[in-house]
Amino acid sequence: MSQLLKKVVGKNGEIELYKDKVIIDRKRSSDYFFKGLRGKTSLVIDQIASVRFKKAGFLTNGYIRVDIKGGLLQAIRDENTIIFNRAQNQDFKEIKNMIEERM
Repeated sequence: MSQLLKKVVGKNGEIELYKDKVIIDRKRSSDYFFKGLRGKTSLVIDQIASVRFKKAGFLTNGYIRVDIKGGLLQAIRDENTIIFNRAQNQDFKEIKNMIEERM
């Protein structure tokens, strides 16, 4: 198994970065209210087209979204967004940069 490089936990799931892939996991019970019971999504680095990041503000949540290249996987795009709060800005900014470096 590939070595975990970084893991961050947001409000509606978590994102894990490995050398060759990104895993988005919605295993927490509270995630059901955000996205339903969808479990894990594994994206090979080569499938990633871009990583969007919106910094959380004083009254608003931020998000990180992993956009994938076209094809059949495009249909799962909305599952690739993790919401986070202001206190988590730095962790999510860091994992965004790390994913982009691997791309």
